[in-house]
Amino acid sequence: MADIKQLKNDFLEYLEIEKNRSPKTVENYGHYLNRFLNFASDR
Repeated sequence: MADIKQLKNDFLEYLEIEKNRSPKTVENYGHYLNRFLNFASDR
């Protein structure tokens, strides 16, 4: 199974390349995904 960090990075690349989102948008998505993943790992 793919590592969750790799899946997150793949998703962020998808946003930037396929969806043509701005670098700042991708950065914000990454920030909130990290917060969510930290929250989920604490449970």
